[in-house]
Amino acid sequence: MSFSRKLLGPAPTQVVRIDTNHSNPKATWQAMGAPRKLSPGQLEQLKAASAAVTEPLPCAVGAATASASWHAGSADDWPAQTRVVSATVTLVLPPQAVALLYITLQ
Repeated sequence: MSFSRKLLGPAPTQVVRIDTNHSNPKATWQAMGAPRKLSPGQLEQLKAASAAVTEPLPCAVGAATASASWHAGSADDWPAQTRVVSATVTLVLPPQAVALLYITLQ
């Protein structure tokens, strides 16, 4: 995914994944022996295994350039520290996985 936006700096990016290694209570349940009835401790383990975890995701930020493509006026009207920055985020997902990206535009 690539995006361009008027930024004051780098775009911190985070990801929440649901796949075989992230937020997967089924694997935990199977490791328990797939019990039909859960003890309170097992239930807590499954709740913990299903929790969504937010992790940082590297974001390659390109060089800042003055451009009017995302601004109604000209680039000369922008504050001095504001420029259009392009960024690229690469995320490879296994089959049947889902990811939520948080991209903070400053």
